[in-house]
Amino acid sequence: MKKTAQLFAIGVIVFFSVGCAGVGIPNSTDPSEKVTYAFQAMELGRFVPAKKLLSESVEIYKERIETSKEIEDYLGLARAYKGFAVFHGSDPRKFPNSIGLEYDLVKARKYTKKAIDIYDDAGESNGSAQAYFQLAFFYSYPNQEACKYFDIALEKFDPNGGKFPISPQFKDFPEWVNAYKEKLCKDVSTSTSVADEPDTASPGVALTSTTQQPQIQNPEVVTDFNLTGTYISKVTSTRASGPRTWGTMSDKEEFKIRLEQSNNIISGETLQSKKAVIEGTLKDRTIKIKWYRGACGDGTGELAVSEDGRSLQGTWECKQYSVGGVWTLERM
Repeated sequence: MKKTAQLFAIGVIVFFSVGCAGVGIPNSTDPSEKVTYAFQAMELGRFVPAKKLLSESVEIYKERIETSKEIEDYLGLARAYKGFAVFHGSDPRKFPNSIGLEYDLVKARKYTKKAIDIYDDAGESNGSAQAYFQLAFFYSYPNQEACKYFDIALEKFDPNGGKFPISPQFKDFPEWVNAYKEKLCKDVSTSTSVADEPDTASPGVALTSTTQQPQIQNPEVVTDFNLTGTYISKVTSTRASGPRTWGTMSDKEEFKIRLEQSNNIISGETLQSKKAVIEGTLKDRTIKIKWYRGACGDGTGELAVSEDGRSLQGTWECKQYSVGGVWTLERM
């Protein structure tokens, strides 16, 4: 029976990178904080802002390295690469309703190996150990070759090389690694390996995979419109029963919304005193949207794009307060 290690990956890797995850994504110019917020967003299934934060952090670190070549920037870049590995390696079954998830295990492995290269060049054995541990989760099991990454993680680990967070149910890093090795690798003797792409980051260790993984991508979208712009949002609300107790919106209200379109990904925010963060995807001429921290808390919507691309119309819903209604957006 095959086991997919990706189902374990987020819970394991997140211990290396974040504290408690919050709903909001704070603004920051610090690339290290951007990576931390990206991990927090992914833990909540929010892959649209996570990708943006990781891309921004990589750009900042590369610019810094060109001028200063400080070791901290190289290590920060390695951590950002590990973030991109989690971005591409997160199993869609764990986040069935997420938006912007780009599941691609080949990319997940490549980003992890980029991080390993940096850690090895910097002599950061524990950073390398963590990255090899992460790499082992981007395969299907049983898989004899992939299980070697657990062993390499243990070989790289230096008990005197400084502390880093581990799962509280284990006393130390070796116990943690061995627990997952036992869980995923006890049946490897019956596995067969299929060659994958050449492993340029880890000489002597072949990348293999026993099954072909589903590829969930955000393809290039060619449309006769671009939804980037500012809109007047007109909302009509209805509710199941009882008085309205959420926010300050009236049953009919107008406010401004800023949207950005990148291929099939939609992002934006409401231009109100209480801003809601908007994330969505475009398919054909329909947008499915989620928002966070709005006047009625978190909510969802589905909007159809007009023929000229200048207006959208559909419905919205805030389940927390059993409220919803008609939603129209007109480009300013």
